Amino acid sequence: MAEIQIMKLHPLEIKNGRLYISQGLTKRIVVPLHTIKEIEWGGRIPSKDTIRFIYKDFEPVEPQAVIHLGRPVEMTMFMGMKKDITEFAVRVDEPEQLKFILSYEEETKHLT
Repeated sequence: MAEIQIMKLHPLEIKNGRLYISQGLTKRIVVPLHTIKEIEWGGRIPSKDTIRFIYKDFEPVEPQAVIHLGRPVEMTMFMGMKKDITEFAVRVDEPEQLKFILSYEEETKHLT
């Protein structure tokens, strides 16, 4: 129950030039948007080393995007353990809205 409450209260957010993602109590990450090197949209199945921010369902669920970072970013896991990652996969309720926001952020990054 706690996992579901945390998911509802802390969805994926983009603010102040950072992407905030948490998956309940098990893992969370704050990614500065300027560190995003590439985003693969669609059905690519990530490697086994790719961190997945995807809630499991009754059947296997594939990610909607795999985000590659230009440099490692620290992820916090269960019990406060830390791990540097350079690639993670996400699945969101509104992928088109996420795509629009990230593409807008990418465009404004090049204008400054």
